[in-house]
Amino acid sequence: MADPISELRDVVAGTSPAPAEMAPYLEKVRDRAYAVVDRDIDALKEEGFSEDAIFEQTVAVAISQGLRRLDAARSVLDGARARVVRRLSTRRESLEQLRARIQEPGAAVADEPTPD
Repeated sequence: MADPISELRDVVAGTSPAPAEMAPYLEKVRDRAYAVVDRDIDALKEEGFSEDAIFEQTVAVAISQGLRRLDAARSVLDGARARVVRRLSTRRESLEQLRARIQEPGAAVADEPTPD
C-alpha cells in the first residue's frame, strides 16, 4: 500500500500550473479558504473557466497548503524530539557520573531515610 501523504504530493505535483487569472482566487483559497463564496466561483466561470478546472486548481492548492502545514508541524515535533533526547542524554550522563562516584572506594554514601 502506497503512502497516502506521498500520493497527495504526487497529486499536487501532477496538477497543471494555474492560469494567472486564477491567482487572486487561489490566493484566497490558500490564505482564507473560509472566505471563499459562490461569487468567487461565479466570477471564474464568467472568465471562461470550467467547473472542473476550478475544482482541480482549488483542490491542488488546498492539498498543497495542508502538506505545507503538515511539514511545518513535523519539523516542530522533530525539533522538540531532538531537544528531549539531548536532555535525557545529559541527565543519563549525570546519573552515570553520580553512580561512578558512589561506587568509588572510600566514597561517602548518605544513608537513605528509613520509613516511619
